[in-house]
Amino acid sequence: MIYVASRGNTLFGWELGNELQDDMPAAVLASQYRQLKAMVHSLWPHDDGSRPYIIGPDENPNGTWLNQFLSKVDGAVDVITYHQYSGFGGDSNLSKQLLTSAFWNKPIQTLTTATPGDRNTTSYSILQAYEAYRSSVNSAAELWVGETAAAWDSGKEGVTNAFVDGFWFVTQLGALARLGVTTQCRQTLVGGAYELLDKTTYQPNPDYYVALLWQQLMGRRVLSISGLSSQPLVKVFAHCSVYPTADTEGAVAVAIVNSNSHDIEIEVGIWNHTGKRLEFHLTGSGDNVLSRSVELNGQVLAMAGNGSLPMLQPLTTVNMSAPLKIRRFSILFSVVPHANAAGCLP
Repeated sequence: MIYVASRGNTLFGWELGNELQDDMPAAVLASQYRQLKAMVHSLWPHDDGSRPYIIGPDENPNGTWLNQFLSKVDGAVDVITYHQYSGFGGDSNLSKQLLTSAFWNKPIQTLTTATPGDRNTTSYSILQAYEAYRSSVNSAAELWVGETAAAWDSGKEGVTNAFVDGFWFVTQLGALARLGVTTQCRQTLVGGAYELLDKTTYQPNPDYYVALLWQQLMGRRVLSISGLSSQPLVKVFAHCSVYPTADTEGAVAVAIVNSNSHDIEIEVGIWNHTGKRLEFHLTGSGDNVLSRSVELNGQVLAMAGNGSLPMLQPLTTVNMSAPLKIRRFSILFSVVPHANAAGCLP
């Protein structure tokens, strides 16, 4: 820390420990975080935007332990983190589970379900612990998933590095954003069977392109959706768009997953206007959900020989009254550049 501070290096944040909830009392770790805060403030005395954040505790989910930690930390933590793994890499049924709403709902349950405490302890969910800390101690605190993949134990070869994993990925990104999670740190860039880049070829796995499209299209401002019929194998998420060519005043992006074995159509009210719609249809190569490669609008995405990424070119629809058509076992991102949505205006 002294070395980094003395060189004037830019550092986003410091995190102390990893998954310590079963090895250390919450009050003890909180005391160490208070010491960390004192060190950071001593080395970076000016609160001018250059001071690193303090991040943690990066626990395996336990809302009651987290609340005990946050109640003793005296506002030291700027970013609250926990881990989210919905499945187990050794599960032979994982590929089928990734296409179900029950699996998609697990991250929501992890965040919102209280962890039982002992008879003298009030039970808290992770979300409740975060909201209590934010409302009474540190109003600027953020909630992150500090480590996540569809399945722990390094994932499952041919599943968590295949197209099928994207159904879980999109639904978790969207569902947790609705609940106030601002950042999700994917496990991992290289390593294990849940890696975003193939460790041998460094070719992007399908989830790399899912993450790239989410980052390029879906902004941080989350929009509510109403009027959709109940379809358990379909999930729809809407955000204000940050797509480079979009009209920054009122542009909307949606992400839709369809794990049905049939195509579907969806109509949304904001599209009943003049203009155009951009569509990014993702499917497994050869219409195979277990494919290690992904197609965008029917074209296989692959890194060029010089190491450059392919261009992510959308289809353009000019008939705004036409419903969105989402293929079977596919993921769709769509941007309405001139939606003029009230929730996305300055």
